[in-house]
Amino acid sequence: MEIADDFGVDLPPLAFDRLMTAIQILTTDHFFQRVPDYVRACVVLDGLSPPGAALCLPSIDAFAWGTTEGLLISGLMAAPETLFAPTIRALVHHCLVQDGFLQAPIPLAWAMPPQPPPEGPAELVALAEERSERQCAEVQDYTVYQMQRLLMQLQHLELESGDTRFLQNWENYF
Repeated sequence: MEIADDFGVDLPPLAFDRLMTAIQILTTDHFFQRVPDYVRACVVLDGLSPPGAALCLPSIDAFAWGTTEGLLISGLMAAPETLFAPTIRALVHHCLVQDGFLQAPIPLAWAMPPQPPPEGPAELVALAEERSERQCAEVQDYTVYQMQRLLMQLQHLELESGDTRFLQNWENYF
């Protein structure tokens, strides 16, 4: 890219990956329709190096933040459950269940419809529900933290065009 020539700086590899991911989200539907592209975008938007050729699943935190930032980048305001392909919804749902979530954290609620209460001894059910609630809270806290970081970065930008005022009420989403 011409960034080094135009601005006199070398773009670090992670920043380059984030930029290219944002461009892909803006110019294609791959983030919403292709599992490998969605997974890679979540990893990169979470600030990690992209996986190689092998598909390595990110953490639930990375899914939550990657989805949130990807939706912000895309500017699409439709309900996420209508945007993401069934294969992506199924993948995220599977990962949530594998990690012991009985309900999805708010940023990933589109991937996991409400579940029936678990069956079993009352004490075990109570422990599972408590664990799931704690996990949801941790993911939501992480997503809020990442959003706060993003807003701080945006406040320091001198924009020639664009409007970030719609982000002022972001807490309403969590």
